[in-house]
Amino acid sequence: MPFQAEGELLRTVGEHGECFGACDPSLGKEDRRGDRSAIVTLLRGGDHNLYILDADVSYRKPDELIEAILVYYQRRRYTKFAVEVNQFQDFLADQLQSRGNALGIYPRIERITNKGSKYSRIASLQPLVASGTLQFSRRHRELLEELRHFPRGRFDDALDALEMAARIAQERQEFKVWMIEPKDYSWVSDYRRNLGWNL
Repeated sequence: MPFQAEGELLRTVGEHGECFGACDPSLGKEDRRGDRSAIVTLLRGGDHNLYILDADVSYRKPDELIEAILVYYQRRRYTKFAVEVNQFQDFLADQLQSRGNALGIYPRIERITNKGSKYSRIASLQPLVASGTLQFSRRHRELLEELRHFPRGRFDDALDALEMAARIAQERQEFKVWMIEPKDYSWVSDYRRNLGWNL
């Protein structure tokens, strides 16, 4: 069922919905604008579909990134929020927890240390895309652009955050991960069938 706006989607899902978020800090690639980071929010409905509510990709300094996550946290009231903590990114998760606690938000942070190839992790989204479980919105242009050019695109920050959000959103569900052949990335075009809301 296509939804024309976020409000319609949220009303339809109602109290059965849960929000899960993730951040790919991408620290260590700083320029004068800050680091390129991605914040993704998934809404899991009673039908177990995953609707992408936010795919916010921007250049931010660490303090700005923490502030942005906490603003999203207050708006979305995440059941859980994943942060990649490879290398020195663990410090950002510490600061996010500390500042959130000081504001009375008490964020539930899942620290994720990603292992293995980034391609394999992002390719694990394939069954969700192929089955229509993962629902996209046309307004998330940066994310869709990354999908169009995966795995040869310049950026994959939003895809990386999307994979982490999908991972934690399904921790309490049975989920079969299909293995993808190393050179098979034709599945990314399937997202066009799943532009299920905000048409």
